[in-house]
Amino acid sequence: MDRSLRRVFVTAVVSSTLASSVAVAGVRTFTDEAVFLAQTGATNASGPIPDLGMVPFATVGSIGFAIAPGGDNMAIGAVGSPQVIGGDWYPLTPGNDIALGYENLLITTSGPVYSLAIRVVEPDTTMPSWGGTPVDSNFLVTLLSAGVQVGQTTVRVPDDVDAVIGVWSDVSFDQVAIVDVTVSQFIDDDEYFQEVFTGTTPAPIFCPADLTTGAIPGQPGYGIPNGVLTNDDFFYYLTLFAAGC
Repeated sequence: MDRSLRRVFVTAVVSSTLASSVAVAGVRTFTDEAVFLAQTGATNASGPIPDLGMVPFATVGSIGFAIAPGGDNMAIGAVGSPQVIGGDWYPLTPGNDIALGYENLLITTSGPVYSLAIRVVEPDTTMPSWGGTPVDSNFLVTLLSAGVQVGQTTVRVPDDVDAVIGVWSDVSFDQVAIVDVTVSQFIDDDEYFQEVFTGTTPAPIFCPADLTTGAIPGQPGYGIPNGVLTNDDFFYYLTLFAAGC
């Protein structure tokens, strides 16, 4: 499916319940693991990634991994993938990796949390021979609580280095959908994921001026800053204000 169409589809799926949510989160993002852990106090929730091969879902430690809407397949470890030389999706990081066709990953925690980060590498010059065509990916990160969206943001990670896709919220959540929404013909772009960290300390309430792209709940761009201050940001702020921000 074309990436632009997948973005509309996935955003509609994960955003459709926003209007009925009881609170809209202020979400801070991280790509540096050390900074994330220092600020949030999160701890390792998954432990080392096992070598399970192709699976539709799996529980690792207290974390559930599954394919998010719009995804196609997921391999936790490289067992059963003979094209992966040495049995390691990304040999430059120790341990097993999670590889996906489309990078659409759904993470479920064992209970409410306020922070979550997953280790990730986005190869460019270090792309292995079995990987895809390198593209600078944009990830749409959606926070859900009991199936209801409570926050959404975007994250872009640096190339060829150990990084995380991390979020810290002032509203608790128990699921995070991470979806690559990059518009590119190279839909076989590959990122590799590893361990998950979670924390139970709420983020300090934070209300920046640039809050959203649009003011209509459930529409693409709602709750995602776009670098421009408009009336839409003001009306979105009123939603945050009503929720106690």
